[in-house]
Amino acid sequence: MKKLLIKSGVFILTFVLTLMVVGKFMNQGNNDMTMKMGPATLPIVTFFQGDITINELHGHTEKKDVASMASNIVQLGKNREVSFQIEKYNNFLTEVSLEVRSCDGTRLIEKIEFTEYQEDGEYIRVDAALKDLLKEDEEYALVVVLTDEDGRESRYYTRCIWGSEKYAAEKVAFVRDFYETTFDKEAAKELTKYLESNSSGDNTTLHKVNIHSSLKQVTWGDLDISQVKDPVIDILELGRDTGSFILKSMVCSGSGKDIDYYMIEEFYRIRYTTNRVYLLDFERTMTQLPQVERDIYANDKIMLGIAGTNIQLKESTDGNYIAFEAAGRLCTYNVKMNKMSLLYTFYDGENWDARTLYDAHDMKILDIDDAGNVKFAVYGYFNRGRHEGETGISVYAYDSAMNTIEEKIYIPYDKSWQVLRSDVEKLCFLNQRDKLYVYLNQCIYEINMNTMEAEVLVQLTVDDTMHTSESYHIVLWNQGDALQILNLETEKLNKISVGAGEHMQALGFMGSDIIYGVVRDSDIVEGALGRDILPMYKVVICDDTGRVLKEYKEEDIYTLSVVVVDNQITLNRVKKLESGEYTDTIPEHIVNNEEQEAGKNKIVTAAIDVYETITQIQV
Repeated sequence: MKKLLIKSGVFILTFVLTLMVVGKFMNQGNNDMTMKMGPATLPIVTFFQGDITINELHGHTEKKDVASMASNIVQLGKNREVSFQIEKYNNFLTEVSLEVRSCDGTRLIEKIEFTEYQEDGEYIRVDAALKDLLKEDEEYALVVVLTDEDGRESRYYTRCIWGSEKYAAEKVAFVRDFYETTFDKEAAKELTKYLESNSSGDNTTLHKVNIHSSLKQVTWGDLDISQVKDPVIDILELGRDTGSFILKSMVCSGSGKDIDYYMIEEFYRIRYTTNRVYLLDFERTMTQLPQVERDIYANDKIMLGIAGTNIQLKESTDGNYIAFEAAGRLCTYNVKMNKMSLLYTFYDGENWDARTLYDAHDMKILDIDDAGNVKFAVYGYFNRGRHEGETGISVYAYDSAMNTIEEKIYIPYDKSWQVLRSDVEKLCFLNQRDKLYVYLNQCIYEINMNTMEAEVLVQLTVDDTMHTSESYHIVLWNQGDALQILNLETEKLNKISVGAGEHMQALGFMGSDIIYGVVRDSDIVEGALGRDILPMYKVVICDDTGRVLKEYKEEDIYTLSVVVVDNQITLNRVKKLESGEYTDTIPEHIVNNEEQEAGKNKIVTAAIDVYETITQIQV
């Protein structure tokens, strides 16, 4: 395979660091075969805003990049007071400390080691007043550090702000009260003054509800819902009058053996005044937990219940085996034998608490063969097991005949789950030669799963834009005035270039076909905020070898951007006037009439009584 040259100069330091990362994850090795995942052991930390606990924090056993970690915030008291609570989960703690750092983590402003605190059974409450070292209305990072009797450290990250009144406690109280009022149909009538119910609200599904939905939909429709656990509220952003919040909780319907559980996530953006509170935005996502331990198969369908349709599904070439992931549970189904298997999850009947239900991770199904063997990746925060408290990527192989799972490789990561997810969603692909390709920190890594050798294939700059095909097996990016096309399945690299005075713009994919535009340097004009406008005088569709399939070009008509939705490409265009200026003109629509080959198993929805719209896998 042709290897891509890593750009020199400014990338040398990055490359050295990358090699250190490669060495680190390769040295993890594969030293245990199919061991049962251990229970969660780390404590949980929450902060107080008034008398309400907020910002549920989960422990990290490795030091992290502080700048990427603190996604929520707490307001300090008038005299810089801060209070937090530790739920020990049977841990014996020998040290409790609090670090105040600059938001980028580089500067330690204050460290407090606590020798006195209130202890009540499984809970420890810590109250502190920070020194007069903080600037008013400036954000800082807070890091709680816990040490247990075995010397294990766990770190918990959030942000804080001190200064002018932001009414944080009052805003949090509104969010909690709004949520709890939705369970009382009569009291909920008061919520109508906050809603903007109109025709744009979708009242056909409980999976997605927003500020435009009807009051009935916001109050759970006709479904008889009960709270299972108290809601957890995170403060995402805190201004003088406004604030953004995430509320997470669990609810249930039914009883006994027929009980169903649902994870709830609600987003609130509010404006607070001394007279009243205004709800600026509200959105709820309700996702049913698939209870694969009981029979959820009926009438040739796997019943996933109230859920979205973006369920990850991969099938064997003959369609007899499928693998799917729903609500943090990875399952396989043998169509011929009507057999369901649960491959991976952090929560189950014996592991069912705030730590195992924490959802800061995701899964990627990499391959499933005609024998039902599955290869998959778990990436993000590991709630329990051998990597508990770590953030990274673990690749597993499931052997259907032996009913065993083997960890093949583990890649540690020093930033947050959100940053890792953004990278992995760009590229995580396993080809038929068992070579894994993953995008991390502006690099494309190639990892040979058989030899455990790894290397950096591509080093991109912050200005480079990378595109991947829908199946992820083709990668497209700009390099100078040329386009690079890498087919990860064939491991072949092709390059497309243009003549002098022109350069190319990678635009994306239609299926596996590549879309790019060509710009003349003489047509470029300076736009607002110093950003150049790049009018493309032609748009080209080609295959992964660079062979042109279609070309769109019209005199004095230029394309500024391209939007691909399903099987249609829309060219947003302008017309060049004699003065040299550009004016809007009608867009061009290009339709791909080739039908995509459908799988034998597919995601479908159905309307059903009080559940409204449910999601199913038609097998």
